[in-house]
Amino acid sequence: MKRHKYFLLFILFWLLINFFTASSLELYNDEAYYWMYSQFLDWGYFDHPPGVAIMIWLGSYFGKTEITVRLFNIVFTTVSISMIYSLAKPKNVLVFCTTIFSFFVLHLIGFISLPDTPFFLSAILFFICYRLYLKENSIRNEILLSLAAAAMIYCKYHGFVVIMFTLLSNVSLLKNYKIYLIGLMTMVWLSPHIYWQFVNAFPSISYHLADRAAPEYKIGQTLDYFFGNLPFLGGLVAIALFIASALFKPTNLWEKALKWNLFGMYIFFFLITFKGQFIEPNWTLFCVFPMLLLGFKYMEQSRFFKSYKYLTFVFAFIMLILRFHMIWPLVEFRKDRIWDFRGGKEFSKNVKTLAGDHKIAANRYQDASILNFYLDEPYYITSLNINSRANQYSIWHLDTTLCGERVAFINGNSKGIEIPYRIFSKRYLSITDRIAIKNCQ
Repeated sequence: MKRHKYFLLFILFWLLINFFTASSLELYNDEAYYWMYSQFLDWGYFDHPPGVAIMIWLGSYFGKTEITVRLFNIVFTTVSISMIYSLAKPKNVLVFCTTIFSFFVLHLIGFISLPDTPFFLSAILFFICYRLYLKENSIRNEILLSLAAAAMIYCKYHGFVVIMFTLLSNVSLLKNYKIYLIGLMTMVWLSPHIYWQFVNAFPSISYHLADRAAPEYKIGQTLDYFFGNLPFLGGLVAIALFIASALFKPTNLWEKALKWNLFGMYIFFFLITFKGQFIEPNWTLFCVFPMLLLGFKYMEQSRFFKSYKYLTFVFAFIMLILRFHMIWPLVEFRKDRIWDFRGGKEFSKNVKTLAGDHKIAANRYQDASILNFYLDEPYYITSLNINSRANQYSIWHLDTTLCGERVAFINGNSKGIEIPYRIFSKRYLSITDRIAIKNCQ
């Protein structure tokens, strides 16, 4: 019981530090974009399934602030960590807590509203349901497993990868007709999203499988993933747990599925780099789950545990300093991503002042989303995507509000009046009636 008290104190601290961080920083560009998703609830979006939109929409019942956009993101991450603790049953709770605090990626999803957060939670629920299914092959557990599988995919398409490696870890499942019934039920739950994709000409499939790949392969994409992904997740702590997970010998099919997913996912995305795809570090977030279960379990029983304990103390302290730096910057340098959480509100205010009575449009979906969140206009500011990739604004066709209007156009091409944007960056505003609006023709 005393051990649980330590974890409760940790989770309370985790909640408080995330609420404070979330309320102290402005929205990141992608968060504003996903907030726009929540203004147009649908069964799908250009870049992602609807999970992140629903998460942000739930918070909107409490108002329109940075904290409400991030509210359920904080709740979901906290629930995920609590579930991992319950499954891991660590002997040394203090070191388990410092291990969690050492993972940089958990700090990011701890307060930033991203699709990865509901996906992480739903993937953990999928594995809980899979364990129930392995213990008892009942109708109830089959339905629960199909719902959990669908929930994963509704949050992020990485759910297909998790399902694939779970099946590969236990190929005997493919001999059981019930697994096909579970697959059929999963497709039934997913049918509204599939229909949305069909009606919109499958934009997500085209984007993720083809459009976002680079024109040609560069070895830097592979090297960046190979050497950078684990350190991004949790520095030397993640590397230590990754090695420990490799040495861990599963004792049952559930642990085997976790191990297959951990290494299968890393290999899968490693191979994806060879098609010219840059792998975003958060895409392997799910791997934190098996590392915390398998790797930590092995580490607790190893002769290196004392050294590992001090390693977690060091990296937990580094993460605490980074949190402090995010809120109260200790130094200034151009490529520091903390500036992505500053300047949006002031930028929006300056745009409104310079635009006057003219309607506003941006060229980039990130700028349009920031302006929509921080300005209360009677219309939604659109993104025109001139010489830029397609996105959800391409589906919404909000540009029809600009037909016949002189427009205050926000761009990044040195055309017009300079406006400070984020620190070390700027945008330009020009008043024009020469913007071609396709949907006005």
